[in-house]
Amino acid sequence: MFNPDEVVIGGFFHELYPFIESSIREGAQETALTAAWLSCAIRRSGLGIDSALMGAAELVQTEVIANPTAIGSAPTEVAGLPQAGT
Repeated sequence: MFNPDEVVIGGFFHELYPFIESSIREGAQETALTAAWLSCAIRRSGLGIDSALMGAAELVQTEVIANPTAIGSAPTEVAGLPQAGT
């Protein structure tokens, strides 16, 4: 059973939210249990269209902070680019 306190609409749907808000609310209300629906907020993300990108970056940052030695060294060459001194 899934019973969130809040549903945040972000990413591509952030821009569409004003147009799809009523459909989202109607669909959620039709499928949710009454008590769950009454305690759940549906809102537009405050992070804008880049919310998914920011979430992905946060996942990487969390891993690096948790264990910085697990991250490999920086690449010494980039495919397709000439190397220094050549």
